[in-house]
Amino acid sequence: MTSSRAAASDRPNSPPIVGEPKGKSWSAAEGLREVSTPLAALPSEIEFSADFPEPIHYDAERKLLSYRGQMYHSSYLYLFALSKDGPYERAIDQLFAKSVPPVASSATLPWGMISMVAAGALGILALVARMTQWI
Repeated sequence: MTSSRAAASDRPNSPPIVGEPKGKSWSAAEGLREVSTPLAALPSEIEFSADFPEPIHYDAERKLLSYRGQMYHSSYLYLFALSKDGPYERAIDQLFAKSVPPVASSATLPWGMISMVAAGALGILALVARMTQWI
């Protein structure tokens, strides 16, 4: 296969590819957070070669599709449009969702500082309320 872009656009009734690839290969993204999802088989029209312009890899032995780094929307659109295969599309959806960096949980918020600021604000409001009573 010469180009994944050509292969995707040659399919009849396929939507145009509106996303642009990241331009970073699997090996170039080494060291970035990696997410994986099961995929029984990669669609025959797709080949993730070493110079593929996205940090995505399929391990046929382990039947895992993996992505390195955060998948941005343009990359999602680009990868999703490569095949109409349902299991592949679901795998891309899962990688997109999993690649989002984790959000800080409420346990990591500085609740002590937040409560001190809130107490201080309430104290100021109480002081202002008393001062307005004297006027």
